[in-house]
Amino acid sequence: MGGHGCLFFLASTSSLLYGHDTFIVVAFFFLLFSFVFFGCFFLPFHCYIDIHLLFLIS
Repeated sequence: MGGHGCLFFLASTSSLLYGHDTFIVVAFFFLLFSFVFFGCFFLPFHCYIDIHLLFLIS
């Protein structure tokens, strides 16, 4: 949980600094990493929710 909270901070910071394109790239690579290293159920599902929440906020 701590790891994807850190991603959320990094991604929202980079989206503020560089725009949404960078955020999408960071989120995509993190999701890819999650699928490869943690399997395709638990962690990517949480990140998917985080990404949608961030898009709703912005």
